[in-house]
Amino acid sequence: MQLNAPEPSDSETLSPQSIFIRNYDATEVHSLNLRLSNTSDEVVAERVVTVGSQDTLNLRPNLNPGTYEVQVIMDSEASDSVDCLIGDNLNECAVVECGNGVVSVSAGHRTRPD
Repeated sequence: MQLNAPEPSDSETLSPQSIFIRNYDATEVHSLNLRLSNTSDEVVAERVVTVGSQDTLNLRPNLNPGTYEVQVIMDSEASDSVDCLIGDNLNECAVVECGNGVVSVSAGHRTRPD
């Protein structure tokens, strides 16, 4: 299955079943390898995205609502993973934040864009 990546947006709302990505670096572009696995450790979605400096992306996976392990590798170096409920509620999302050589993944709320 694929993840659909629309153009970066500063929208204040998240679509159902979303992965919100934000790059805090002012000058660095980052390549992120995203992998989602279900509770049976089966990879159900995988995608590489490029996030421009100070850009945001909102990915909408074509998945059934549920708990998924969201793994992210940034620039083939830094990595993080967490189990996230991805569903129809605005708090049922994964938040990926990168910058300063670090990437983090968390479940739930995203930070407000500047």
